[in-house]
Amino acid sequence: MPPKGPKSEFIETDTGNKVSRRSQIHGTQHIVLGGRTVIHADVCIRGDLARPAHVPSRTAGATDAATTRGAPNQVSVSVGRYTILSPGVILKPSIRTPASSSSHARSVSSSTLVVPTTTDSSAATAQSSAALLPPSTFIPQSISPQTLISPDAIVHAATIGSNVVVGKGAYIGKMVVLKDNVMVLEGAVVPDGMVVPSGWVIGGRPARYVGDVPIGWEGVDGRGLWRVVK
Repeated sequence: MPPKGPKSEFIETDTGNKVSRRSQIHGTQHIVLGGRTVIHADVCIRGDLARPAHVPSRTAGATDAATTRGAPNQVSVSVGRYTILSPGVILKPSIRTPASSSSHARSVSSSTLVVPTTTDSSAATAQSSAALLPPSTFIPQSISPQTLISPDAIVHAATIGSNVVVGKGAYIGKMVVLKDNVMVLEGAVVPDGMVVPSGWVIGGRPARYVGDVPIGWEGVDGRGLWRVVK
């Protein structure tokens, strides 16, 4: 029997997704790949950061695993067809903490400072107050088809449209929305909450408008990039 050849770098799924054996994909039950997506080596996708399944009523000392674990069918990260995730890319959903959380925390902290000694009753009160704080929420991340995310980019964006190019080493902040046909230049830092209109080119630290996509630009050739990956 002839010896087996070396294993391919990529595993190809039934829907044509090509996933590097050296990628790190967490929480696969919360990740949707649209088909013919390419995930290169050292890509990290944090699908385990999902919305809580429900927010139960709480009492002092009570805990519930559902507050930190998403429902089984919860989608945390969705990646469209013919989207390319280059080596070293990190996809991590945005986290939103209710404003009341921080103010309530400061109030609890201030009241704790004036207590000269810690007793069992005061400790129980502090635990009860902490338990009533509203939980932080992870916002699902959606990346549309035909998008190229270049090496070492870190993406927290809530939504990325089609035919978007994210440059090498770019940082896309929390709750960012990149609409269709956007170019993010190499090394750009897109601040939290920024909404980038279709057809813009942005760059800098922090990122700002620097021009429009070239006339006649045909967008990302996701199909061609998918084909060359073996």
